[in-house]
Amino acid sequence: MTFYSDIRKYFNKEIQSVDSDLKEWKDALVYDDAANIPSTLLNNRYHIEIGSWSSTPAQDLSVQDQFSVILTIFKKGFDEPQDVLDELLDKALCIKAQLINPQNVETFKQVNTSAIEAVENTSGTAGEIDSTNDNIIKIALEFNVRLYFGVIQ
Repeated sequence: MTFYSDIRKYFNKEIQSVDSDLKEWKDALVYDDAANIPSTLLNNRYHIEIGSWSSTPAQDLSVQDQFSVILTIFKKGFDEPQDVLDELLDKALCIKAQLINPQNVETFKQVNTSAIEAVENTSGTAGEIDSTNDNIIKIALEFNVRLYFGVIQ
């Protein structure tokens, strides 16, 4: 049986296909800022936050779960924060394109016997991690991930 942990596996796979230099920050709990990430580790990091989910009642022996996922990518701007912001936005949009590509979802689903049916981007936000310092930039992309499960009888 497949679990929601496939979401993280899929996201990691597609992020690495765009930029293998990005490293996951593996904080397990939800956070609103990056204060808990040491500044020496902030550059080229990302965090996958699997948030709330909803479920449909069983219909035709299947259930659909929909998960909210926030992918946050961090990069230091150093002396050229505007250039770094542009670079990070471009990278974030490439990652988004990989994640929502139905062919990538289908390939992952078949290879991993996964229940992931679709990944949809719902929003994105660029900003700084601290209003007093805009040299560390973050891009947050929010997704809905749909999974279909067969009902066990």
